[in-house]
Amino acid sequence: MQKKFINYEDKKVDKRSLTEIAKEETKTINYVENNMDKLIRLYYQRVSQNYGLHSIVSSDDAIFLIPGYSVNDPDIYYPAASLLTMNIYEDMLINQKNLKNNTILFTAGGSGSGKTTALKNTGVNMADYAMVYDSTLADINFASGLIDKALKFGYNVEIIFTQRDPVESFINGVLPRAIKESRQVSINAHSGMHSKVLNSIIQLEDKYKDQIKTRYIDNTSTAGISSETSLTELPRFDYTFEQLKQKILQEITRLIKEGRISSSVAESIAQQIASGNSKNQTEDIAKQPSDWLDPDILVSMIRSMPYVLSKSNKVSLHLGRGKSSQAFYFATKYRDVSLVDINPVSSTLAYEKTSNNLSFQRKTLNDTSQEKLDGIINYLALHTEYSTNNYDPAIVRNILENQVSQLNEDGTLVINSFVQLNNGKQIVNLELSAKSNNGGLSDAELLVSFSQDAYSNYNQERRGFLLTEIPTDQPEKRSFSLPLNDAVEFLIRKDDQSCWNTNLKYKFTFWTKDQFEHELSNLGLRLLSSLALPKKSITDKAVDWQIFDNQNTPIELPAIQWTGIAQKVSGKAVKIIETDQKPIKTPYVQFRHFQNIETSAIFDLASRPGGDIADLLPYYYDKANNKIFVMAKKNFPRPLINTDERGSSRLNQWVSGGYIIEPISVADIDSFDTEKTKQTLLIRAGIKPQNILAINRGPTIYTSPGGLDEIVYAKHIQISGDQPDKINNYSDLTESGTLEFFDIQQILESAQTGSLPEARLELNCYFLLRSLGLVPEKWLGEKIVLIEGKLQEKTSVNELFAKEPKTVFQKTQNSSGFLEHINATFTEVDSANNELAEVTREFIIPKHLSTNTIVTLPVVLHDGEVFIGLEERDLPAPQIREGNSRIITAPAFRLPKSINSDSAVNAFIKDSFEGTFDVKNIHRLAGEYYPSVGITPERVTSFFIAGNALKDNNIQWVSLKDTFSNLEKFHDGHLAISVMRLVHALGLWEKYLK
Repeated sequence: MQKKFINYEDKKVDKRSLTEIAKEETKTINYVENNMDKLIRLYYQRVSQNYGLHSIVSSDDAIFLIPGYSVNDPDIYYPAASLLTMNIYEDMLINQKNLKNNTILFTAGGSGSGKTTALKNTGVNMADYAMVYDSTLADINFASGLIDKALKFGYNVEIIFTQRDPVESFINGVLPRAIKESRQVSINAHSGMHSKVLNSIIQLEDKYKDQIKTRYIDNTSTAGISSETSLTELPRFDYTFEQLKQKILQEITRLIKEGRISSSVAESIAQQIASGNSKNQTEDIAKQPSDWLDPDILVSMIRSMPYVLSKSNKVSLHLGRGKSSQAFYFATKYRDVSLVDINPVSSTLAYEKTSNNLSFQRKTLNDTSQEKLDGIINYLALHTEYSTNNYDPAIVRNILENQVSQLNEDGTLVINSFVQLNNGKQIVNLELSAKSNNGGLSDAELLVSFSQDAYSNYNQERRGFLLTEIPTDQPEKRSFSLPLNDAVEFLIRKDDQSCWNTNLKYKFTFWTKDQFEHELSNLGLRLLSSLALPKKSITDKAVDWQIFDNQNTPIELPAIQWTGIAQKVSGKAVKIIETDQKPIKTPYVQFRHFQNIETSAIFDLASRPGGDIADLLPYYYDKANNKIFVMAKKNFPRPLINTDERGSSRLNQWVSGGYIIEPISVADIDSFDTEKTKQTLLIRAGIKPQNILAINRGPTIYTSPGGLDEIVYAKHIQISGDQPDKINNYSDLTESGTLEFFDIQQILESAQTGSLPEARLELNCYFLLRSLGLVPEKWLGEKIVLIEGKLQEKTSVNELFAKEPKTVFQKTQNSSGFLEHINATFTEVDSANNELAEVTREFIIPKHLSTNTIVTLPVVLHDGEVFIGLEERDLPAPQIREGNSRIITAPAFRLPKSINSDSAVNAFIKDSFEGTFDVKNIHRLAGEYYPSVGITPERVTSFFIAGNALKDNNIQWVSLKDTFSNLEKFHDGHLAISVMRLVHALGLWEKYLK
């Protein structure tokens, strides 16, 4: 009876199975790395029994040593088997030297080509060689790596390539073996291998010339006779990948008619070739990546998305060990993605589980390449090269130099890495649990062990670090004195003990954030975004540990997970810096002062001449993919981003060269009608009037109503499709950036993860989605925890706006002294620090407070409905504009300059609401933003605060749904952004739309 044929391609792989693949890959790799010596010994025993000699290197044999391996589900074991095989090879390179003929034989050829049989038929005796490496050599990079190692150790190299018709190889080689052994069959992997293997061998011959010997075997005879031949006489089968797949299908169809194979076998294969399983699968991956991607990796990915060229043709992706499956997400975002890793995703994964725009290159990051790329993305990968090369930072510099040379002009380099701390050498106290972890070592015992064996690639004398136990009166706790950087290294890895031994050799941190920024600058790159945040998976478990300084004061976990994004701009400006402060002769920024006749409070109000501002948001709807794309300016110069801090601190340490993504904005819209909109879009964006389908009004907001007399209107313009991306330079610096189309979901995700500091683009994207009845994708920021409570008084939006207008302000010559007016010089420089342009900018900042503003949104869950607490304030700006000083806002506060940490911010929030709101939970609502970066470097961070309402007449409790549905009535920009973010974060968007 014929055994059941198992067709791999007919198996549907959902998001959950992809998650399990990623986890199992990591698990099996960890097992191999932690049991390497044992597995190598077992391997030698196995091949000695199978072949009569131990000098055979074969991943087909290595894979059977990995626990759990099954021929019916081999994919997740291939990377681990490949790692084991590489270590076996390196072990043999040492131990087989000068044995036999001191030659390593590499077999080559596609699957099913009959390599072993052909060797026997042509009289090749494997026992004559010092080593035989059973391979395909279809991957030129991998093959070169093997040969280079052999030559470096002084071996001779011989390659024997076996040629067989790839259709014949599949029908009479791969297929019978699969049926006999109940193996899965991979047409795609077979086709991909055969379509490139001979070309790989020819390239190797050309590269190494007389350094290697190449022989060819013709195994195309139907009589089963193999014969050695030359390259020129070797039969050729010049199928493309798709041609070969179709040829195999045709042959299977013929065999069915002849009754030589069962129809069930053929039908399942035919379904795989004809089906869109791969396409459907990648679409599923793209929908909810947060369901299966590692959260820290996902957040880092999202941060970089808008900065990597949206029209990129080629992006190279370098992921850390065990993260190969995460490449699938990138394949849904870019046209051509190449995954680089020394531990491969199997050819099955690379060819079959994604759309055809994901390829795999097996090499280290240090391997050079001449391939030109539009983007290179490194995620937790650089530390592996640093650690495996004797902790030498020159290796990292060399890698980055090579990557920059590969980038096309305007290409983007992305790095995600853990970073050391500027004060990392200071001695701190780390308090840990002394309780056993599930019967194993306690965290305290683990630290003691780590202090002795850490950084194991060093020699014995240099391993580890100084650790001193100190007394503690805390029960079930132990406390230790050690350098802060080593404490961080321990916290990064302590909860991942499945690969503890593997991680001992790694130093996850090697440069500080400042050093990374300096290295990128030395490479001549323009820094677009640099952001370091605490690692969430560590802070979530902060109850298990605590760091104290030498005064026994608790220290928060510093920002250690860094994402840097930089652009190759040869000969262009790389940063804008403030170079001087000058006296103001003829002011550009105008000031007026107003006094509240009820309270006598004085308000200073700044404004810019030239009328109000309009944000223009062109967009088009891609019906085929159900996506909205919005046009915005990319890399537009904004000098005020890089003003001197003047005593303030950046709460999240975000740094840029001074170039951001922002909407198309136009000043002076007193007579801004439809025709002027069309004329402006033609001039600014190259959008022809005939391509404009509709113009609709967006939100109207005050950017910062407490101190700015500035209102911004928005218009959403539907256009017919792609447009020119050239932009005229209308700034007084060297360029005005470019115009790009961005996936609207990508913009919102980047704002959530802290890499999009411009507020109005985010807000307009939210309003556009709402007007079109569309729902943003899953929230990626902090998870919101609501508190059930009871409200004594509630109101509605209609009731809030039904009140009589107020006019409580009158002009005064007196100033409150709150604002400081500054005139500064900014210089635009290239990578050699040559001055390219110099401009002056007037701007305002608080005289005695910081440039940091926090916007808070109190929230109570009352009888299953979400209510938010709003403030009713009197401000001069709305009185000037609307004849009504009353404005409904979210409670907002300027922070003192002394506040520079999350814990200090949280304490400030609790103190600010003392007696009015019992704060239980505080959550940051996405990243900080600049509300009006043309006139002030003010930075705003939104916070959601959950708790119980206390009696206070100044807080108006309004249904979140009511506010969301009527948000156009609220003109406070801070409130609008906070409400949109909160509805998104709570997953209520779709419900509220209905």
